[in-house]
Amino acid sequence: KRSEPTPAGLSSDFAEWVERSEKLRPALIAFAQQRGVELQSLIAFGVRPNGPNVSFPERWPNGRVSAEVTRFANAKGGNRYRCGVGHKRQFGYALSWLERYPVILIPEGVLDAVALHSAGVDAISRPSLSSDLRPLAKLLAALPRQWQVVVMVENDSPEVMPERIAIVTARAVELATAARRDVSVARYPERLGNDAND
Repeated sequence: KRSEPTPAGLSSDFAEWVERSEKLRPALIAFAQQRGVELQSLIAFGVRPNGPNVSFPERWPNGRVSAEVTRFANAKGGNRYRCGVGHKRQFGYALSWLERYPVILIPEGVLDAVALHSAGVDAISRPSLSSDLRPLAKLLAALPRQWQVVVMVENDSPEVMPERIAIVTARAVELATAARRDVSVARYPERLGNDAND
């Protein structure tokens, strides 16, 4: 019986494992339908559903997995995240770029990045606004210069949006300086909800 891949192997054999797994493939298909995303995007990001919870790898700029993170959902609609012992949180992205559009979006959550990937747009998820930007800057610095980099701002109540935009903009300026390239900031259209996965 084939064992589950370790975090170090999630980059290389996840797609093959999905094809062979009698449990994971149906679960991924159901999860894709539930979240309104493409199955191949979930596979590209290494997302693994487990009931209401979901696990996904985060990677270093060279593509190697740095951590496997599990998002635990609760009955009240909130989430909590747990990272494997000794793992280093970085960011989530597919191992090959779609390159349909000369733009790469940077949302806050991996499922938002998966949703954008499903829509045909390349995306890299950032763990949080307080995370170390240097590894992400290194990855962005290696991308084609003609690609536009856009950090996405999640929608929130009107009274907190100015502060949220200000914080994201300040981090985007730091990222642009570290990556030595232009970085812009954009909000999701309000009709879409809070973020890309709504």
